[in-house]
Amino acid sequence: MLEFSDRLTQNSDGWQVGEWLINYHDGFVRRGLFGSLLLDMFDLSAEATTWLLFSIQITLYLSFIIFLTWSMHRRFYSFASIALCCSPAVGLFMATNFGLTRKELIGIFALVILSILQNSKLFVYRIGVSTSMILFALACLSSEINAFLFPAFLYTLDCHFKNRAEDFYRSKFLKFVKPLLLLTTLGTLCLSTLYHGDKKTSSIICQQVISQGFKPDMCGGAINAIGWSLLKTVNQVRQSFPGYFGYLPLIFLASLPILLSGWQKKNRKWLILSTITVLPLFLIVVDYGRWIFLWSTQLTVMILNSNHELDIRKLWNKISVPFFVLSWGLPAWAYFGQVPHWDYKFVTLFTDTVNHLGYFNHFISRFIR
Repeated sequence: MLEFSDRLTQNSDGWQVGEWLINYHDGFVRRGLFGSLLLDMFDLSAEATTWLLFSIQITLYLSFIIFLTWSMHRRFYSFASIALCCSPAVGLFMATNFGLTRKELIGIFALVILSILQNSKLFVYRIGVSTSMILFALACLSSEINAFLFPAFLYTLDCHFKNRAEDFYRSKFLKFVKPLLLLTTLGTLCLSTLYHGDKKTSSIICQQVISQGFKPDMCGGAINAIGWSLLKTVNQVRQSFPGYFGYLPLIFLASLPILLSGWQKKNRKWLILSTITVLPLFLIVVDYGRWIFLWSTQLTVMILNSNHELDIRKLWNKISVPFFVLSWGLPAWAYFGQVPHWDYKFVTLFTDTVNHLGYFNHFISRFIR
């Protein structure tokens, strides 16, 4: 968090900030809704907008961490729940990948809201589900990546239906919500394909962002990527191999808490659906760590929303859990052709501690000059 705040003070992070500034200045384009709302609703300076965005991102991130902590607490902090929630592919992923304050956070936040509503009263339930669906639509129109969380939303609604099937009004409401969820998902993917954006779109959005007071460096990340063709991103994936075969052991490690749970034995269709849904991302974009995180996170939320046993083989204990959590990490991506560097922060703990103290010093000095 301190590293991110230090980078924000320099007003030049084209991915963590730039992606959230993509807007409709050149007309409708994929990923543009949030940036349009942010820039049009708040007439702020570039620095103030950046810190407002930082506050939003941290709030979304902390909501996910609080949900995971609450889920572990409900299970009395069992070893299996800790392995599931604190996996470097789930709870610790964004903490060690500072470029991952990306718009998936909005979709995950909507999923968290949906997950905690199961036993609420009907009025609160309807308000909460409606809010979650609106946020899901906002998330999808702000980044089509959120549409790939669809299986987790559908499964959670299905859990609500099964657990309260005797509640006529709740069941009727859910039958109305599910088609809307499907329509939102398919509609977003279609719009993202039709309004993909090109170099002209990227250039116009960049000019508008600069006119708001941001540095030109802000255009070098996600705003520039709006102009990339599908052929270019597929070629980037192709160029990343054979180095990207290094993600195979990481996929295995990420899947361990899921495959060792009792949930997967009775919910194979949901496991397969989630895998098939996320699989296309691995073919077209190089951010393999993000896609593993997306897959692992939605399956983790599904498991936490069920009542299944988390460790059917009794392999998680006071030795295996710390080793699993601290002995590896999941990089969001790797440079073309290189093997992903996946040692966890535990390996370089001293160096990172010193670096973070430096970030803290720079962060404080920003406000006392």
